[in-house]
Amino acid sequence: MNRTPEIEIIRRKQQKRIIVRKTDKHRLRVSAPVRTPMREIRKVLKTYEEQIMNLPVKPDFHIALRKPKTLTIFGARLPVFYQNGPSDVTIAADRIVVVSPKDDAATIKNLLEQALKHHLLKTTHTLHDKMRQQHPELEKCHPDFYTRYTLSRFGSCNKAKNRINLNLALVHYPVQCLHSVYAHEVTHLFVAGHSRAFYEQLAVFDPEYKANKLNLEAYHRIYLRDNATSI
Repeated sequence: MNRTPEIEIIRRKQQKRIIVRKTDKHRLRVSAPVRTPMREIRKVLKTYEEQIMNLPVKPDFHIALRKPKTLTIFGARLPVFYQNGPSDVTIAADRIVVVSPKDDAATIKNLLEQALKHHLLKTTHTLHDKMRQQHPELEKCHPDFYTRYTLSRFGSCNKAKNRINLNLALVHYPVQCLHSVYAHEVTHLFVAGHSRAFYEQLAVFDPEYKANKLNLEAYHRIYLRDNATSI
């Protein structure tokens, strides 16, 4: 290796093997079973050194939360201001104010992530209430909404648990992207799978779903390129 990479080690109780991911050109994230000795982790890194350094960089949404100067909220780039004091984050129309007892990146990242979750879920509930007024079939529809960053999908629906999961990345994209994913997942409460009946119902909730899907994918690619990689 030309330069010794920074290594972040995460130990998980339920994990059964060592997993190495490259979060940027000179940073590795190693997750391992909780009792894995350091010598075993070093052995894996040494044995597979060449393959590890040739791994593609895995996007990391948290990069944008490490004490940023600006942050994108529903498509708008907002300046971020920092103050010392009891933990609090205010997301206004023209700025974000982070109040933190510690001036370190990890504390600020956690505060921002919790604030973004609250902001996305609050916006989603407002959207759901509006859609219930417009669509009588949603009147008795009260799903539980959850959110976290994920690289695998924009949303998912568990009809049995009446639960809809949303990718926290949606808080950074124009609000129409959230509407598109919300409409898709709510439709799954009525129709399982992606049959013709599913898309007929989706068109009721989101008449422009085809164009909205393309816009969502485009914004996602741009955001990953500009905010979720650090090479």
